[in-house]
Amino acid sequence: MTSDPELPSPGDEPPQYVAEHVRDWLAVDDRLAALDIRVRIVGHKVFLTGTVATDARRAVVTEVVATHLPDHEIHNELAVVDCSEVSVGEVETLT
Repeated sequence: MTSDPELPSPGDEPPQYVAEHVRDWLAVDDRLAALDIRVRIVGHKVFLTGTVATDARRAVVTEVVATHLPDHEIHNELAVVDCSEVSVGEVETLT
């Protein structure tokens, strides 16, 4: 996977623009379609926070960012949230 030809080099853009590009890449990737990952750029470091459903998705997030920003250090701080079935005691019924 290569960088979008329409996009300027991340080194030429303000950090908030680079962060928005990262959010776009995560949103359009078919393996993720992630809209709720927070991205912060500090120099050549990318900080990713939020939650994902599996360790595999967490790894894909890192892969996507590394593909587009190979010269950046990635700090994947995403938490993996167990989305397994809830027990009967955890279900709340509203009347």
